[in-house]
Amino acid sequence: MSPYGHTLAKGFWLRYGHAQLLRQSGYHVMVFDFNGFGESGSTNMDFPLDVLAAGNALQNQYPNLALGLIGASLGGAMSVCAMTSPTHPFKAAVIESAFPTLMHFWRPYPLPKLALQFVQLIYPSGEKRVRPVHAANILAGRPDMLLIYGEADKFTTVAHGKLLFDALKRNTEAEFWQVEGATHTHAYAAQPKEYESRVVKFLDRSLTFD
Repeated sequence: MSPYGHTLAKGFWLRYGHAQLLRQSGYHVMVFDFNGFGESGSTNMDFPLDVLAAGNALQNQYPNLALGLIGASLGGAMSVCAMTSPTHPFKAAVIESAFPTLMHFWRPYPLPKLALQFVQLIYPSGEKRVRPVHAANILAGRPDMLLIYGEADKFTTVAHGKLLFDALKRNTEAEFWQVEGATHTHAYAAQPKEYESRVVKFLDRSLTFD
């Protein structure tokens, strides 16, 4: 789990109560930083590998439990990309405020947009690897998905979310929740009771062994 652009990185999930909610609902919880974020040193930009490493570590510790994940913004986007790997251990994912492509997120910002266009030119396969709408077409294992987008989110809009949702629902069971009053990554703060009901019920239903 890793939100984008938060100085506390994994601390986001502790500060805003997500981890406590999951623990109270009976779940084991791991929070982690992407490399280069929070307390983690920077090694590369292959963030889907960070998601896979964390998931596989947790699966090794609890081999008899079904595994899900919650990711927000960059964390949500890279989690979708990670689930293209045939070795990913996740049965379900809650994805909040994830961009459908990096260009959707960076389009309003001239310098990052230009840098991304340069990356697309010189390393197109690398950019494609971190493009969630592409990953949606090649998901492995058909994990259940709950997508959450805030109506007051100026960075990853509801329209962006619908693009990703439309791609995902062609290949797996996907749900979409449009949250009134929620800003970027803050659906829980905007609608705490509804968030608890939707997210916990989704995980309880999805994280069962066949």
